[in-house]
Amino acid sequence: MSQNSRDDTPLRYRKLKADGTVGTAEQTIEEMLGLPPGSVRIMNPSGRDARSDKQIGTLRKHWDEHYRQLSESLKETAPKRTLDNKARELEESPANGKWSTQLTERTKQSLEHIELANFSLGYAPVKNVDGRDGIIDLRDAMTRTWVVRDKPGDSERQWRYGSIDALINAGWVIE
Repeated sequence: MSQNSRDDTPLRYRKLKADGTVGTAEQTIEEMLGLPPGSVRIMNPSGRDARSDKQIGTLRKHWDEHYRQLSESLKETAPKRTLDNKARELEESPANGKWSTQLTERTKQSLEHIELANFSLGYAPVKNVDGRDGIIDLRDAMTRTWVVRDKPGDSERQWRYGSIDALINAGWVIE
């Protein structure tokens, strides 16, 4: 195994090419993760399924434009920092046993929609307000089984939750 990559598979086999299609990408992801055919759906920024003949490069451009517009609108609507806002941020800091509302909402959104960027290693790294670190396996998230496990190489402990809200209420957020 080389020191510069996570395995010996050349990068060209691990990265989706811009001229590849959404249909091929969906099949590749299903095969890599051992999922049944038709279980992976790549979405457009509108929330609708991307056509299977759409090129990955075009899809990336649409998502880039979506995130650029979202970023601009957030800058326009972001509240000015005041002493009240600063006090609220401190009140919700992990030092007081609670994550910020923004972080918990981002975690909820990421888990509800299984945002693959968070699961790039096959799991999403999570942290708890009490200092514990863990992971949520992609397969667990796909089956809506909310299990937080110790990070690979740590002990075999795991914590099960009945819902995303229960997981967040127990102090877990995505890193």
